Amino acid sequence: MGLLDMFGGGSPPQKALKLKAKVTQKYGDATVRQKAISQLAELKVPEAISVLLSRFTIAVEPQSTDAYEKDQVFEVLKEMGRDVVEPAVAFLKRTDTASSWVLRILDAVLPAEEQRAGQDASIFHKGVADELLLRKLIEDHHKWTGSLRARDILDHWSSARGRFVKVFPSEYKRALGELHAHKEAGETIAKAKVAPKKSRVVAAK
Repeated sequence: MGLLDMFGGGSPPQKALKLKAKVTQKYGDATVRQKAISQLAELKVPEAISVLLSRFTIAVEPQSTDAYEKDQVFEVLKEMGRDVVEPAVAFLKRTDTASSWVLRILDAVLPAEEQRAGQDASIFHKGVADELLLRKLIEDHHKWTGSLRARDILDHWSSARGRFVKVFPSEYKRALGELHAHKEAGETIAKAKVAPKKSRVVAAK
């Protein structure tokens, strides 16, 4: 059976949207969801990526099946590399649901310098990109403990960083955004107060 027979008619984006109902069904046969995930992995279009991301927004029973399927989706998306970035950023702008999974995917496919370009810097912890913060923590751990495990992670950083999970509660994300907005407002007010002084003309004595 060919790919077109498997999916039915329509363009790849249309096929992806048709599969969303199967990927996000909470009840029913798990094999239907898992088959839909595999089919979406073959499509490799932005619409398929968005549908795969939607799998993180639901939880199914048993928990072992839920964890297996989410790990499956994570690995599929990670393999797609940079193609995931734009749909993932759009997903984060639409909803906070499952943001920790989406941020983990971005962390896996983007180096630190590109995280700033692809994500809102206001949600970074202490204004530092996730990769830089994580690497610094591991470097400090190795420095103070001599951990061989930490050394191995640092030596294989490009592959190891994608195995870390970022736990990012929505309330903390909101608080970081508010702090960033407050800081920007304070800087704007400070500049406004200073500006007149710079333009003041002092009469010659």
